[in-house]
Amino acid sequence: MEMVSLYRDIIKKSLAITKKYKHLWFLGFLAALLGNGGELEFVLAQFNKLSSGSLGIGEGVIASFGTGGSNIVKLLASLAYLAQDNILLMIVFGIVLALMIWLAISAQGGLVRAIAVVGGTDFSDLKEHFFKGNKSFLSLLSIVLATRVGAFFIAAVVGIPFAALLMYFLDPSVAGVLVVFAFGVPLLIMASLIAKYAICFHMLEQKKWKAAIVSALKLFRDNWLISIELAVILFVINIIAGAAIILLILIISIPFILIGMVLQNNHQDAAIAVLWAGEIAAFMALVLFGSWLATFQYASWTELFLKIRKGGHLSKIVRVLEKWREKYR
Repeated sequence: MEMVSLYRDIIKKSLAITKKYKHLWFLGFLAALLGNGGELEFVLAQFNKLSSGSLGIGEGVIASFGTGGSNIVKLLASLAYLAQDNILLMIVFGIVLALMIWLAISAQGGLVRAIAVVGGTDFSDLKEHFFKGNKSFLSLLSIVLATRVGAFFIAAVVGIPFAALLMYFLDPSVAGVLVVFAFGVPLLIMASLIAKYAICFHMLEQKKWKAAIVSALKLFRDNWLISIELAVILFVINIIAGAAIILLILIISIPFILIGMVLQNNHQDAAIAVLWAGEIAAFMALVLFGSWLATFQYASWTELFLKIRKGGHLSKIVRVLEKWREKYR
């Protein structure tokens, strides 16, 4: 088995793909509609909301289709709450939600395929990849639903007895949070990673969705440590990149704020227009960043899939232990 840095190669190639094929950012934008972020960000965000009691059922279910705490998810959850007593709003909400899920799921499949066969440089290739993802929409949706529902089912079957036992010693809310953290968090991470591999099996090897999930389970079983290590690496990269984009937005905002302050006394309308322009610039920067980040993440997971399918790779932890064993043997 080769002992070279698997993750360094993956990150370098993913960055190169993301930089060179900027037209893929459009698919990245669509794929991130229901949340953009790694598995750890999604789980930590939902766990924090659950712990504070601020996570509603609607937002939790919608968020489970994506991998992060998208503002669009919050908007959809708010629409669902407002539409409870209004049939027309409920219909509008259903249409919007269906459209968002269709775009996000189709784009995920198209993006995986586009990354695996990079070479096209225009939007005609992008259109073909999206249509391929759209053609597989029902299969991809089945993969996402089956993995998420499976994780929730296992968490309930295993967690409810433990929660009932803990309630004899702890407050029910505390017991519930502990069980969710102990069982729900690992299972949701596993479900998300298995879904990624299953999507790759379906889009790249044309396996039916059930067979793709079975193959993904086997692949994850054989490479679970590698998968978790890459998730942690991407988590760290996301934090660094997120801090950088926040700093960039602050720098971009300074001129608009200063000009707005100068114009505020004598030209209030102009000041408001300048501040609005600043907000639009910041929003566009966030959209571009989110699209880039989603493309980079999908490129990383697709590259990992292609590498571990060939076999012969070891996790970083195992490689370090191998080096120690060779050194002190």
